Amino acid sequence: MYNSQRKGRGQVSKLKGPGGADTLSARVEETLKEAIFSGTLRPGQPLRELRLARSLRVSQATVREALARMEQYGLVVRVPNKGSSVTNLSAREIRQRLRIRCALEELAAREASSHLTEDDLEELVRLVADIQEASASGSEFDRMRADLAFHRLIWQKSGNEILHGMLERLVTPLFAFLIVVEERIYEPEEERRSHEAIISALAGRDPDQICRVIRQHTLDCYRRYLGTEGEFEQPAPMLAS
Repeated sequence: MYNSQRKGRGQVSKLKGPGGADTLSARVEETLKEAIFSGTLRPGQPLRELRLARSLRVSQATVREALARMEQYGLVVRVPNKGSSVTNLSAREIRQRLRIRCALEELAAREASSHLTEDDLEELVRLVADIQEASASGSEFDRMRADLAFHRLIWQKSGNEILHGMLERLVTPLFAFLIVVEERIYEPEEERRSHEAIISALAGRDPDQICRVIRQHTLDCYRRYLGTEGEFEQPAPMLAS
């Protein structure tokens, strides 16, 4: 397993998000997500419901509900009779996820290209600017959040809720993992060009070009973990649209 090199294990002690009793579980979920993405909660770290409940000053049931939703997105692993822990990915698991991600994201982007409006394309451009702004400020958490929002918009515009959900569960833990191990994927200018290439391909609505750009973007993001697995550079298995 890969583990963060940061020293110590921080405690989650501040509840984030909007107020209101009806959003309490969602606030706990957002707080725990931010703790994972910031490295306060590390890959493989146990998530003790009672301890978290006391730290966040909420009920244990509220924490359990938040962890159940996070499990659906692949950020938490829950083992019967053992409890929950932060997802920890091995190099092999990363490669397996990437193979599936590439095929599914190519499909999502192809489908999205026929639904994206000019406003949607402008929103993607704005999100690239947000990524750049976060990179310039040194906030990896904000950069990751904007980057994930960029991809989520494409998944959403595919019009396929099942496909969107599958990508959420596959990709969100990968984003969290890279943040925790403090891996800089791109230099800011390379990152900008890579995302702009995706926007250009989507606007052009050429399925083959969309697949090539998505595949190259994914390959560049995770080349370190793919190693010598050259077969990944070939087109992912084509899924019918």
